[in-house]
Amino acid sequence: MRHCFCLTYKRPYVWEEADIYLLFDSICRDYPINTVLFWYLKKETLQSNSFIKRFKFLSERNIENQIDTSPIRRDSYFLAIDGQQRITSFYLTLQGTYKIKIKRNWENADLYFNFNSGVEEDAEGILYEFKFFPQTNGNVFIETIEDKKNKTTTTKNWIRVKFIFSLDKLPEVQSKIKQEINRIINVDVDDAVSGLMFNLWSKLRYEKLISYYNEKTQDYDKVLDIFKRTNSGGQKLKYSDLLFSYIKLHWNDARDKFSKLLK
Repeated sequence: MRHCFCLTYKRPYVWEEADIYLLFDSICRDYPINTVLFWYLKKETLQSNSFIKRFKFLSERNIENQIDTSPIRRDSYFLAIDGQQRITSFYLTLQGTYKIKIKRNWENADLYFNFNSGVEEDAEGILYEFKFFPQTNGNVFIETIEDKKNKTTTTKNWIRVKFIFSLDKLPEVQSKIKQEINRIINVDVDDAVSGLMFNLWSKLRYEKLISYYNEKTQDYDKVLDIFKRTNSGGQKLKYSDLLFSYIKLHWNDARDKFSKLLK
């Protein structure tokens, strides 16, 4: 991610919590999560085409993408043509700062995994349950849900995905997860549940979850055509989105002007 940027015509970050839950459920189920398309852009192309802007990936939810105005020193850059929403979601969830709205306030939150899920799908078709909670919940906690109508009580055991992702020594992963769960909520984890969390860790740390392709042409119009062809996943762009990309080619302040108008 260090030298990867959004392309000029990319949208702001639009994914909601439910999109990320679906993404991580797909990962646990070994579903494909589509290809990410990058544009391998040479330094000379950036310098001779001032309308091509480098937009930084978000490090925090609810802020706008900022143009990278630093000098062009590298010989080449990678700009995301398709897959920005997925890449940003991974970064915000595993490295950055995600925020959720609680009442009228936005609070820092982390993604948690219900390590007792995976038995049957819910009404939304989700098999492995993920959910954002305020960061004050720590690495592991128990959620108690009371159904006053049916007079039933349900408990869910949650573990922070960032904690799983932070583990780096293969032989110690399962033991450290078990120890943390037992230490905080005094629950013994069986081999099946331990294997489930190890599988999630392995996918996030070692497996190649995303296929990617680097387009090496330096022709902007051709890249735009490739983008229109490949933009088929997630929330599809409308014609107005693509039209806006052409507007920004000739009006550098378009993004800021439109944003202020909408606000």
